[in-house]
Amino acid sequence: MNIADHIASDVECMRDYFTRLLAVAKASSRTPSPNRTGGPQLLPFGTACFVRPDMACDVYSLVDFWLARLCLYHQPRGHLSPSFEDFKKDKRKRGRNDLQTYAKYLTKVARLDLSAEQPSFRHIDDLRVVRNVFMHAGGHVHLLPDRMRERIERMPGVSLEMKLVVVTDQFIWQSLDHASQYLQAIARA
Repeated sequence: MNIADHIASDVECMRDYFTRLLAVAKASSRTPSPNRTGGPQLLPFGTACFVRPDMACDVYSLVDFWLARLCLYHQPRGHLSPSFEDFKKDKRKRGRNDLQTYAKYLTKVARLDLSAEQPSFRHIDDLRVVRNVFMHAGGHVHLLPDRMRERIERMPGVSLEMKLVVVTDQFIWQSLDHASQYLQAIARA
């Protein structure tokens, strides 16, 4: 099994897992949430609103895992210097975040032409921002700078509800599709 096949297998396993997870979340959302002492309903968006943030993080973890391996995969193929490990350590060369560092290494050092994959890269970068809000701010947008909040508001499939980031099923599926396309392009280059 080559690296592209491994990626495809991981994506399909994740797709199957997400399908099952969303089915359970939607089924459990059909039952009304208990109204605690006369207060508002706790699940106005259903159980899936708690599941989708984890799914977004899972997709980004898949991307992060495979991009690191793909950088190492392309390193010996081209006898590249600097090595990926050295490139990551050099603050002058690396990107502002890990995703940009991977992309810079693959395009500048490994000399892969990923220009056709820019729409997928941009979507993955949006996913990275959303994932970071979930991981580092608990999904709360009022803790974010205005420019970050404005960027999130412009993302298709992402909305701000009651000061929280909410992602749709469509955003999750598109993220997984873009992740697969981007990773496969690098694996096959």
